[in-house]
Amino acid sequence: MKYSEMNITEKFDFIVWSMRGLPDIHIPVRKSARMKYELKLKPWITQGIISSIKHRDYLFRICIRPKLLTDFETYKKFRKQVPHVEELDKRK
Repeated sequence: MKYSEMNITEKFDFIVWSMRGLPDIHIPVRKSARMKYELKLKPWITQGIISSIKHRDYLFRICIRPKLLTDFETYKKFRKQVPHVEELDKRK
């Protein structure tokens, strides 16, 4: 359907839908110095765990977009693995 053929509600929904992900793209969230300090207090958090957390967050950003159900299933499966890995490293 062309934009000119939409009614006002459909146009508003289209604009909101198209602007939904813009803050994530143009204003990315960065780690603060406080986060680095807190990581020094937790020596069991290794680079592998940090990369797993980043990958989990990436999968979450993908699954909230209206694409495929398999994206959500992949995120859900990976989300359950991260705390398990953290517990194993904490015990070492």
